[in-house]
Amino acid sequence: MSSSNSDNHESGNRAAQVADKSVPSPPPSSFEEAYFTYTADKASKESAAKPFDIVIIGSGIGGGVVAAALQETIMWNSKNKKDGEAPRILLIERGGLLFHSHCLNAARPTKRGGYGQHNNAFYNRFKSVFKINDLTELTEKSGTDWRGGPLYCLGGRSPVWGLFIPRIHDSSLEHFPKAIATDLLHPYYEKAEKLMHLSYPDTRGIHQLLMDRLNMSKVANMNWQWGRIASEFKDEHNYDFAEGAYSTVDKLLELAMNDPEAKGPFKILLNTTVQHLLPEVSSSTPSPVEAVVVTDAAGKSHEIKCKKVVLSAGSVNSAAILLRSAKDKQPKTYGDDFGDHFGHITDHEIYHMSKSFVWRNPEDRAKVGAMKLQTYVRLPSTKDIALANISLDASSFLPRGHVKDDSHPQFIMVFMFRSDLQTGNSMSLDDAENPQVNISSNASDKEKEERDKLRRQDMVKIVEDTMRTITDTLGVQFISETPTDSTSSGSATIQYTPLDPIALDAHDLLRLPLGAVGHELGSIPFGNHDDKKALIDTDLKLKYGYDGVYVCDLSIFPFAPAANPTLTLAALALRLSDHLMKRQSIQSGSINIHNLTTVTVEIVVTDQSRASAELPQKHRLPPGGLIPSLIRLNHEVVFVYEAGKPRYYDVLTASPGHEVYITRPPYIRD
Repeated sequence: MSSSNSDNHESGNRAAQVADKSVPSPPPSSFEEAYFTYTADKASKESAAKPFDIVIIGSGIGGGVVAAALQETIMWNSKNKKDGEAPRILLIERGGLLFHSHCLNAARPTKRGGYGQHNNAFYNRFKSVFKINDLTELTEKSGTDWRGGPLYCLGGRSPVWGLFIPRIHDSSLEHFPKAIATDLLHPYYEKAEKLMHLSYPDTRGIHQLLMDRLNMSKVANMNWQWGRIASEFKDEHNYDFAEGAYSTVDKLLELAMNDPEAKGPFKILLNTTVQHLLPEVSSSTPSPVEAVVVTDAAGKSHEIKCKKVVLSAGSVNSAAILLRSAKDKQPKTYGDDFGDHFGHITDHEIYHMSKSFVWRNPEDRAKVGAMKLQTYVRLPSTKDIALANISLDASSFLPRGHVKDDSHPQFIMVFMFRSDLQTGNSMSLDDAENPQVNISSNASDKEKEERDKLRRQDMVKIVEDTMRTITDTLGVQFISETPTDSTSSGSATIQYTPLDPIALDAHDLLRLPLGAVGHELGSIPFGNHDDKKALIDTDLKLKYGYDGVYVCDLSIFPFAPAANPTLTLAALALRLSDHLMKRQSIQSGSINIHNLTTVTVEIVVTDQSRASAELPQKHRLPPGGLIPSLIRLNHEVVFVYEAGKPRYYDVLTASPGHEVYITRPPYIRD
């Protein structure tokens, strides 16, 4: 080839390279495409060489909290351990990235009236449905189906939940295993409340007056307080943004953004359905879990090897995974005891009543604002304990279909009772191995009918007394609504008349149907206080069929408590995380401090291990000087002052076994 031809060829290559660089690859079309690049195929290949230490199935309040807590422990331990490899964690979510945060932190539909949050609109828009067999009617109305259902997306149902986080009443905790109840009371309830941004609104005089007067009720002993909400409404620090309503998706999305190529020990796999575990279960004798078998978005099957599994797919889907893992797809494969107490899914017993009202002075509405109150109450007749909630001119956690939706403010009162697991209910697989919930007839006997009658009588008295107190304290007028004949245009009209005197009927209290608040509980319970009927132990570890399989979702509850169970589930998830991976204590070591500046400095190093209130020794350090071998047990703070100039100082941090370099002179602080 001639020199000129060679030059032309090289210049052509360079031109082609320039041309290729001039056409950049298109940017990602979504957050999911940009930050969730890990695939089931890659997980399968990597795990074949080295199994994952823990695989978590589901990213809602159970799995999402466990996953985020384990990642924090990995980061903590990596800072305090010089050798060894971090445990490898895989979180598998059936859905994709639907929400970037809780839905109330973003734009949402608006409606007339009240201060409604309308998170239920998103739940109804995006939820899937369970297959129900022989559904039993649980309300006075006919034609009501199961209102619950799963939400397949990162965060599970946590981006659309109602944010109420009451603690379970002590009388119910007494029926938990002692080890679990003790740990919930200290420290895990408090840890969960901190994680979920437990907040209370600002209390004005009129708010406190109303709560005080409600607590003077002669009908029943009550202690009305602000409703406990999982949301940070405002941040105390300038230019910091409040974190808003809590969901697990925020932290999980943050972790994915920090490692979009999934090179670290923690990985997230979206749009992947777990089919079953390996090996196949053929008896009650536990065998070590070896793998999870998944199906990707294209329908291709993959085997992902692992050492431990956390089932957090919800009461229906976690149970279905166990059934599909059994040789004959029956619960009895895990043993007779397992089969006897498996799949008895249930929900709370919830009664509610709503009434419209108007403000006698319209200006008072803005002064009072929305109120959400709650109290535990023991009914006088039956001695049953219920969690009572009031939503006044505010949203309720009730599905919107159960609350009148008009232009008037609403008073909504709800009573939630504990419900034992429904032994007539069961779980099975259909011909396609999809789960179905079998609901028994559960016909009420005379004793239950009498209890329901007495409950309603007590609740009506409490509601009437509450409405009268609100009327007198806030200056509102409750109104009744009477449908009138249709107009000439064919549309019905409503006639509003003052509700005076306030007198209600027991049938004004409606009972919610099964699944109405999306709390399906109890399919894989941990048993009661004496460990009877337990399918998992107090560490939430499965007792039958598998060794190394844990469960952490609403399926683990031994009954439906008289409270929203979300806070308790989050607390149990934090507890499980600590059980699966211990946070390492910092090893004592020396701290060497080097002065690389041109001025003499004075050094004070804190010592958290000292019980004395005296300040630690001050060290004088000339330019180029060294303070060797300060022994400490914890992360400490290093205060650096310029000698003779106490207003000139700087603040550094130090860890045992590490060097500290002072690279700039201290500067003045006002």
